[in-house]
Amino acid sequence: MSEKLRRWLLPVAFSLAGANWDSIADPQERVQPQRVEDPVAGAIAKWELETGVKVSSTVKRDVGEAFRGANVKKEISKLKRPRRAEVLSAGVTEYLSDIRDTTGTRSIEAKTLQSMPAERAAAEFTRKLAAGPVGRLVVTSKPPNAGIMIDRQAKGLTDKTFVVSAGTHSVAVKMPTPAQPCSREIDIAEGSTVGFSCPEPSGK
Repeated sequence: MSEKLRRWLLPVAFSLAGANWDSIADPQERVQPQRVEDPVAGAIAKWELETGVKVSSTVKRDVGEAFRGANVKKEISKLKRPRRAEVLSAGVTEYLSDIRDTTGTRSIEAKTLQSMPAERAAAEFTRKLAAGPVGRLVVTSKPPNAGIMIDRQAKGLTDKTFVVSAGTHSVAVKMPTPAQPCSREIDIAEGSTVGFSCPEPSGK
């Protein structure tokens, strides 16, 4: 009897005999459930690691519920499949960065969300997706905590990832020291990720 046929027949035989194959089978022969990654939880965990800001379990739950809502899912489903998790993650981390920049806190607790509810952020994220094609803009600086301007509007502090409409955007970073600010027009294609750093690499 071939090995392939044996693996197919044994669970059937045990099932007919009323036995549980999984309880005695070699672990390698059992059917292993596929693990589905949660982009929202993954985005929060990565953001905590990169920023050093702690997010409480209650906030993680509230943010997860808001960004997994039906309206968000509807708009995310319109994107090309490989880009869905990336854009959703960017929307979550942009919201968390907004809280950090506004409050200056190093620990985001439930009371922090009273002035910046997750539901409102998710609704704004949904409107942004519904308005048309989007891409990601990653703005960094050395040192960090420099002011960001996108299309002449203040957008918090570096380092930060944004979900922006596809097209041309003016980006400027004002360093916290007397150093010259960096500014440039950036073209962002649908589904793309474009980085902007200050100081800019030589040749830019």
